Amino acid sequence: MLDILKKWNYNPPNFKLTVDKTTKKLGPTGYKKPLEIIKNDNCYNLYVNGIQWMMYEIDNHHQASQLFSHYYISSGNVIATGLGFGIRELWLLNNPNIKSLTILENNKDIIEYHKEVNPILFEKAKIINCDARTYKGKCDTLLLDHYEFESMTNIIEDVKNITKNIKCRNLWFWHLETQILADLHKVDEHNLTNRFRQGEFKINIETLNNIKIVYENIKLNYGLKLPDLSKEELQLIITIYTHFFQKM
Repeated sequence: MLDILKKWNYNPPNFKLTVDKTTKKLGPTGYKKPLEIIKNDNCYNLYVNGIQWMMYEIDNHHQASQLFSHYYISSGNVIATGLGFGIRELWLLNNPNIKSLTILENNKDIIEYHKEVNPILFEKAKIINCDARTYKGKCDTLLLDHYEFESMTNIIEDVKNITKNIKCRNLWFWHLETQILADLHKVDEHNLTNRFRQGEFKINIETLNNIKIVYENIKLNYGLKLPDLSKEELQLIITIYTHFFQKM
């Protein structure tokens, strides 16, 4: 997968462990610091106050394939929410269509971590410590990825509220692709990824021919400023995204 992503200017972020897993217990009661980064086998895990926020599998880079759409649709002045491991943000720095990148991150510890581990972010992007829901501004492309456990209904409602304060031409948000896939196959979006990994759901290639219709319906039904994309572009985005579905 990494070879494919590299064709789109992707390079994995730098990581730095903050905890030796052999001396720490997993779970909220085993953590003392607000920010912890642990490596288990080939996977880096980010914990905030004992709660896992995200992971990165260095043997398959599934989490990067999940964010391909954010790279692909970006152009002009970009605002991105949620820094995490910096997977998407470092990738965006390699996008020749982007003029400027502003990153909104509400967690100070994550910002301090990247000052040490990925300082290039501070050289080439503007990072603001704030709540994306209160920030006011405008951009060409708005990328929202500060969600953790919210339902798709709550995510879409939050996206609509944020765009009242941040004006944009185009937007994308994590994990819109699962909603597109669910609507394509007329199944429930909830737990779609797990159902795929467990063999309960299989993608029907023929249905991808209807992806443009489904995508336009999502734009219309939710009133979202999603970019104008061709059927082929949408198929590309979904094809790369579904690498994240592969069983871990």
